[in-house]
Amino acid sequence: MVLLTSKEAKEDVIAGLESGADDYLTKPFDAEELKARLRTGLRNPRPRKRLVEAREEMRFKAFA
Repeated sequence: MVLLTSKEAKEDVIAGLESGADDYLTKPFDAEELKARLRTGLRNPRPRKRLVEAREEMRFKAFA
């Protein structure tokens, strides 16, 4: 999850990241920077791992 906000204070960034955001962007944002951050996020295996785990859990429940 990417958090896009106008709040720039360091405590806001920390609060956003600690609340579950994977990245934090402030407005106005640069479109090229956003694209680069999204590509970086796609390289992160953690979200894919969560999807695989969720799929396996649903498969288990479906046959239980």
